[in-house]
Amino acid sequence: MYRPGTRESYMECETEKTQDGRRWQESDSDFQSSLKDVGCELRGQLICKARTESREKAVLLHLKRKYPDGQGIRLSKQVAISNKRLRRAIKEFNSIQWPLQMSIFPATMIFRKHAIPLDIIEEDNVSRSLKRQRIDALHMKTRAAEEKRRLYQEMRTVTEHLQQQHAILCSAIKDTDQPGAKAALIQRLQQLERRQHKATVIFHPHVPDIVPVDNLYLCEALPMSSTQTLVYNDDGENDDKDDNDN
Repeated sequence: MYRPGTRESYMECETEKTQDGRRWQESDSDFQSSLKDVGCELRGQLICKARTESREKAVLLHLKRKYPDGQGIRLSKQVAISNKRLRRAIKEFNSIQWPLQMSIFPATMIFRKHAIPLDIIEEDNVSRSLKRQRIDALHMKTRAAEEKRRLYQEMRTVTEHLQQQHAILCSAIKDTDQPGAKAALIQRLQQLERRQHKATVIFHPHVPDIVPVDNLYLCEALPMSSTQTLVYNDDGENDDKDDNDN
């Protein structure tokens, strides 16, 4: 790490005598070449450190807005530490006394320009914080699309299950000759058809290939205002209770 006065120490300790026995002078090409290499490496390290701290601060500020107060307090302490490190890196850069040898480096660094996360621009002129927001939005969009696909698949699964149960009941009604059993099965079939009609009416606006059953008695028994909710169970206890109340 650079400290003030390093230039003089560098001249005394790092320069070597040439073959004729004299020490390097500041005007010597070898000294200027070595000074350029050392200055380039040191300035590059400090600029990289400052940018790293600025980006770290941007991430911490982004997380602070997302988490509750307790976590936000801890993040505030981390932001303060990152801010302190950024100031130290900028101070060390500005304290370098060696002449600037390459134009790719700024003569001085200003804390205000590096302390604002939105001013940290990547090579494609898009700030890191904006990139992170874009990534979060893309993840939310992808997750929503996946949840939507799963929900539509569940609608189809419920519809297929009701159709299978309907076919089983119809087959059982045809196979039995007992009047009591046939009456009970027919009652169960009517309850199932009401649930099936409710489901298809609710699902159809979202999944067009699920078409409501065209039964007049079901449409009359089920006003459209009552199709906003659907409670499905296989045992039909709720429907039996409703029938008894009526």
